[in-house]
Amino acid sequence: MDVPFRVGLEKVLEALVFIAHERPGIQHWRILKVLFYADKCHLNRYGRPVTGDQYFAMKEGPVASNAYDMLKLDDFRLPDEVLDEAAEALVRSQNAKGHHELRAARTPKLDVFSRTDLACLRWAIDTYADMPWEELHRRSHNEPAYKKAARDEPIAVEDLIDVDTPNRDELIEHLREVGEAIEF
Repeated sequence: MDVPFRVGLEKVLEALVFIAHERPGIQHWRILKVLFYADKCHLNRYGRPVTGDQYFAMKEGPVASNAYDMLKLDDFRLPDEVLDEAAEALVRSQNAKGHHELRAARTPKLDVFSRTDLACLRWAIDTYADMPWEELHRRSHNEPAYKKAARDEPIAVEDLIDVDTPNRDELIEHLREVGEAIEF
């Protein structure tokens, strides 16, 4: 059974803006990996992810569903006002190799984040934003939660909690009980 969360769309967008602000020109696939590791870091250290976004086991690794839709400006599941905000907040371009890059069009709204959210976002940026692609690809594909999930299917939140996290079983049970009530 997976832990239920109500995703915070504003927080997802602001996390993308924050990462793009810190690393102008970051590529789409890389920003999604940074977000994954920030959410995983916060979940393991503080008992909840930064954004509450749902991760899927995609071909290129774990991908946050709503963040991906915001980057693609996909109106299949996201409200028009969220897509409009994403279009205004992030400048999209293509580099000489045809890779999609992002820059923040504004400063991130830091008041949506806790101190610990920002710490995990900064840690993930510092650790993964500039990592060579081959290593980042290898690491994300070797994540136990990614390997356990079926291709193109959701990654269970409880699988993102490392096996050596203190009180892991109690944390999972607590998140199952209160996950939907957590504000993102």
